[in-house]
Amino acid sequence: MPRDYLAEAQDIIFGNKVPLAQLLETEPDKVVGNLLFAIERSPGGMKAMIRKAAAYALGQIGEPKSMKQLRGYYEDEPAPGVKEAMEASMTAIKLAPTPAHSQSERRQIIEDVYNGRRKADWS
Repeated sequence: MPRDYLAEAQDIIFGNKVPLAQLLETEPDKVVGNLLFAIERSPGGMKAMIRKAAAYALGQIGEPKSMKQLRGYYEDEPAPGVKEAMEASMTAIKLAPTPAHSQSERRQIIEDVYNGRRKADWS
C-alpha cells in the first residue's frame, strides 16, 4: 500500500494543525498554493524534509497547474533526495492528473518512480 503523502505533509509541514485532506475537498487551490509556498520558503539543507514532503503531497494531489512552479523549484533544488521526490511527483501529475485519476493511482506512480520500478517522465 503506497504511503499517504498528504498526511505526511500535514504532519511534517504543518504539525497536524492544518487538515490538508479535508481542505483539499473544499479549497484545492489553497492547499496547492500552501504546499508550493512551503517549498519556496524552505531553502537550505535543514529544510529539505519540508520541501520533499510538499513535493510528494503535490504529486498525490495531481493538480496540473502546479507543474510550472514545481519545475522551477526543481531546477534550483540543491538536495538530491528532494529532486528525486519532485521527479516522481511531476511524473504522477503528468501521467495521472486530477480529476481524471485518483490519489491512489498517483501515490503508486510516485512510489514506483522513487523506487526505480518506473522511469521518471515529466518533461
